[in-house]
Order: sequence, then C-alpha cells, then structure tokens
Amino acid sequence: LDAASIEEVCRHNGMRLTYIDERQGSRQAEETAVFLLASLLNHSCLPNTTRHFLGDAIFVRAARHLEAGEEVTTAYTPFVAGLEERR
Repeated sequence: LDAASIEEVCRHNGMRLTYIDERQGSRQAEETAVFLLASLLNHSCLPNTTRHFLGDAIFVRAARHLEAGEEVTTAYTPFVAGLEERR
C-alpha cells in the first residue's frame, strides 16, 4: 500500500477521537483511528449506538433497544460538529 491509499482508507473509514481536558472542558487533540469491525457500521444522524474509546479499544453499545435484524448505526462525526463539518 502506498501513502495515498492509506490516507483514503483513513479518510473514509477512520473514526475521529477527541480528547477532552476534564479540568478545562476543552478539546485537547484530535486523532483518527481505524477499527476493523466498527468501520463496517453505517452512518446515521440519529444513530442507535454510542461509541466509547479506552486506550486503543473501541466499545460500541446500543443506545436503545434494537429489534432483531435492525441495522446497527453510528455517527461518523461528533454531535457538536457543525453542519459543514458533518458533511
């Protein structure tokens, strides 16, 4: 793989991680990570899951009861992101 291919994979499948300084309540850094199974989730502006990161692990949890066969979705961008950033 060349650098351009890896960049495209990250751009289309990466999940943005934002670190919050709890004392100051401000964003400290943003990084992108690719999680193999989580990258299979489709985007929804009203997702039925939440994502939580702990070190290099991702936890995807249902945000509500899911019916059998229902698509599992996530938000690709933070809810606090503006409309232009989410597009």
